[in-house]
Amino acid sequence: MMKILLIAPAGKAGTIQYTHNLANALVKKGNKVLLATAVDFELKPFFKAYRFLEVFDRFRPHPLKLGRFFYQLLRFKPDIVHLQGAQHPAVYLILCGLIRLFCKAPFVYTPQDVLPNHKGKFHIQAFRHLYKQFDHIFLNTSNNQQDIVKLFQVSANKISILSIPDLLAFLTDELSPKIPPMPGAKHVLLCFGLIEPRKGIHTLVEAMPEVISQLPDTLLFIVGKPLEPIQPYQNSIAELQLQAHVKLVPEYVSFEDMAGYFYSSDIVILPYYSGWNSGVISSAFSFKKPVIATDVAGFKDVIEDGKTGVIVPPKDAKSLAEQIVKLLKNKQMQAELVANAVESVKANSWEKIAEDTIEIYKKIT
Repeated sequence: MMKILLIAPAGKAGTIQYTHNLANALVKKGNKVLLATAVDFELKPFFKAYRFLEVFDRFRPHPLKLGRFFYQLLRFKPDIVHLQGAQHPAVYLILCGLIRLFCKAPFVYTPQDVLPNHKGKFHIQAFRHLYKQFDHIFLNTSNNQQDIVKLFQVSANKISILSIPDLLAFLTDELSPKIPPMPGAKHVLLCFGLIEPRKGIHTLVEAMPEVISQLPDTLLFIVGKPLEPIQPYQNSIAELQLQAHVKLVPEYVSFEDMAGYFYSSDIVILPYYSGWNSGVISSAFSFKKPVIATDVAGFKDVIEDGKTGVIVPPKDAKSLAEQIVKLLKNKQMQAELVANAVESVKANSWEKIAEDTIEIYKKIT
């Protein structure tokens, strides 16, 4: 048995969902886990086999809660300290320095993204210092490894690649999906996740007139918290007269709504221009939905083109539209992609990720 301290300063979205699933899987393997996370911890209502402390408020340590954290740290005496996330490297550096005053355990790191959503001019240098604090690094794609070695001068010898299983695995038995209104729609497309420039949403909107010309009963949902102004998207939708066919939902939705969008969709689309990884793919697979994604962000590590999904060039609205129409018209192809994707999910379980993670823990302790 190992005692594992997980630190995830974000209380919402993909990083904490990843951490929650990993923590439960680590406990299932016979370990003890303490999670330090945020005061807005969104998974509080769900089953947890681990203990948690709410330490951070908007990524900043809350003074009183931080004191309680260090008290619990001294009592817990972790064998491993495992940090998650890549949004505020300066905060992580300070936190690592403070923890080392109380704990001599090895440190490991899963950054999830290579760089923060809002990249500051000091972040490259801050990350170079941060990565020096860790005995091992867990990444999600081989594409990430190349970027981190190049940007932050990390030795490839201390990096392991672990794919992202279904981030929404905890939803399966614990809630009912809330189905969104879809008047008149026979075909439903879903683009899900943070709305930001690198996600390629403009190209997806540009592809929709061709899709509608062939399948006029198609509806696209674009769902996610915006990290950029949404007015340009609204303008494009209006200019292309797509108001009846494209529904922009610029908010962080509830888990019930999230499940409803996935359940209702025929195809999940990731039209990225650039990036590092996405948990949306494995979640789509688990909801038994075919995926169309662009050839970026290490997506080919997760999608086998023509077998578990469809890969298209980035920034190519024509190709994207062609593949959407082709897949919507071919139910047999949809079923084959889903069947193959479901098999890939079985091979990429949280149990397997926990086993591989524990193996690394043991090597460095």
